[in-house]
Amino acid sequence: MSEIPEENYLDFQVHSGIKKGSDIIYADEVRQHDLELISKKNGKKYNFVGFKDIRDDLPENIRRQISTLEGWLTIRNDLRFVNENIEFILNSDLDDRWLKVIQSMYFSIIVTYGKCFNTANGRATLNKKTCFKKNKEAEEIHDHMIGVRNNYVAHGAVGYNSETEVFYAIEKGELEHSDRRIESISAAISFPNWDLLRKYQAVVHTVHDKLNNSIWSLQKTIQSRVESIYTLEELRKLAKYSNS
Repeated sequence: MSEIPEENYLDFQVHSGIKKGSDIIYADEVRQHDLELISKKNGKKYNFVGFKDIRDDLPENIRRQISTLEGWLTIRNDLRFVNENIEFILNSDLDDRWLKVIQSMYFSIIVTYGKCFNTANGRATLNKKTCFKKNKEAEEIHDHMIGVRNNYVAHGAVGYNSETEVFYAIEKGELEHSDRRIESISAAISFPNWDLLRKYQAVVHTVHDKLNNSIWSLQKTIQSRVESIYTLEELRKLAKYSNS
């Protein structure tokens, strides 16, 4: 995935804010980690102004833009998670003992990717037409992934990527006490072939890079508008101390 060069680019590292054995993300630790990254990169020290602290003082349109940016950053994290899972499968030399693990990862890939395009509770979402404009091949792979998500993973459509049959079995021959029983078969495709996974990955890269451009542009817009409301001196007074 390509990255957009930016002097103060923040690559949000979620894992740095998760305590081992906990499902809680510690925002202070994540923020501190990012400030340390840009401090090392630029050789400068940084404090920060939390938008949550000044949100009520900002115009409604800027608050909406900040909410959109937060949503896009979450989606970008999801896309990177999907890419890492695909990369793991493609680069792993795993035997049959790992099939269930790979199957679980595949379902995770499909569900997480679909979440990026699913509107819920007013959160930011991605638009298929914008992501795949003039890219029919990528759009078809996208539709396939969403189809798997809708028909198999989410809604469990009967017969989708699976086959189940109940049948009556009777012992051969005309025996008086023939063995008779009801039997059944059930089989499912656990995950696609490697070529299709590579196509999945190419689509994820396409979506990620377009989203990254949107994030870059919106970050600059928000910065410009905030600096039109607050003077540099006022922002320094609002800034909180950082250890970076």
